[in-house]
Amino acid sequence: MYNVYAFLDGDNIGERLSELLNQNLTFEAEFLSENIKIAIFEIEKYINSKKDIKIIIAGGDDVLIKYNYSKYGVGILEEIIAIFKSHTGLSMSCGVGLSIEQSIINLDTAKKKGRNQIENSLQSILTNKMAKSTTLYLFVTSDIPDVYVNSIIYCIENENYVLKEVCFLSITRDKGKRAELETQLQTIKDRVLKQLELLQNGKYLHQDLKTKNWDERDIDIQNYQKLRYAQANSCVFNFSVILYKDLENTIQNYKNRNELCIFDFSGIVKSFILDVYTVLRLNNMDDIYTFEITRKGRYYDERDLIHNLSLDHNEYEYKSLMQSTYVSKSMIINSTNQNLSLGYVDTINKLVESYADEFARFWLMIIFLVAVTVLAICIVIVIYDGWSWLEPWTFVGLGPALYVLSLIMRIFWKKELSVNPDFLYNRFKIWKAKKIKRDLNIK
Repeated sequence: MYNVYAFLDGDNIGERLSELLNQNLTFEAEFLSENIKIAIFEIEKYINSKKDIKIIIAGGDDVLIKYNYSKYGVGILEEIIAIFKSHTGLSMSCGVGLSIEQSIINLDTAKKKGRNQIENSLQSILTNKMAKSTTLYLFVTSDIPDVYVNSIIYCIENENYVLKEVCFLSITRDKGKRAELETQLQTIKDRVLKQLELLQNGKYLHQDLKTKNWDERDIDIQNYQKLRYAQANSCVFNFSVILYKDLENTIQNYKNRNELCIFDFSGIVKSFILDVYTVLRLNNMDDIYTFEITRKGRYYDERDLIHNLSLDHNEYEYKSLMQSTYVSKSMIINSTNQNLSLGYVDTINKLVESYADEFARFWLMIIFLVAVTVLAICIVIVIYDGWSWLEPWTFVGLGPALYVLSLIMRIFWKKELSVNPDFLYNRFKIWKAKKIKRDLNIK
């Protein structure tokens, strides 16, 4: 089953309405506008009567759907276009893709070809997918194997891929840490393999949260669920440490291999999210995912493994970062090639915000520690030397010094001095976000 996206848009609707209004045919313009609303309503009704089709957008003269391509092909799109034309007398064009971004790009291509066009390059893409083996690249932070096990099994069972290799990745700026990180990756790889082996035999590798010791224990698991984990036996498992300065060259080398690449961000170090995501997009690699447990409550044991989660009940999802709908769209431009446009990137702002949020929290913690240290020193001084020794310095610090600092804030930054944690947090976060966008030339 191949789930694809289709973006349909009415042809020259704006031009037609402008033409009617310019001729003072307001009634005809209102009539056309109402007919468009009726057409979209009828299209929604038609789509909702079908299985394996989800409406993402239906408004104005736009329709975006996700549907089972192997079941409906382009026939369903032709039906939608026919419904629109029967109510408005106007045509629609459509772009089909494996991601929302790809469907938008293909819609633009269809529009350039003329009216009533369906731009569909899926057949060659899907054939290409099935013909090539797939490597899953897992960025590693945690030494808990379960998060990686979930991603591995999901990709093995996904019909869009033929998973042949799993590679654990770690990134470092410090060349001297390479050997240490390789040892850690070897440990994680061995632990994941051990977990997969145990699950096939009705056991589970468990870590005691207090002692941090690992032990094996029996679990209740059905035989058919054991077979799900046995599918990983045919995969090759490797690991690699990437030096930060070699990140782009390494990604390009992965791209040049005759295979499909899935990049899993479930365990990536937050400080590298933005860098890795940007490099992947600059190299036109959009199979970027993260495994998320959406079920309420976490257990941190075998109950969080994929065989105990239900996709039908929305207890987990393998989310594509390219298809995030809650982040505003941005355009990434390569600073060395102003003509390189990668289209709409749905998650870049979320990644910037996440990085800026971590930066702000870090410096708030530093300020807190400094404040506690100063308070402790003051208490020690008062205990041993008395308040009379410290009092003049408190006058200097809380009086003229704060006044001068307030004047500097007002003159140079046009801001009022505030020690409110929310104020400090927001200033740090906004400054860091602007700096990241400026450095990456994100518009």
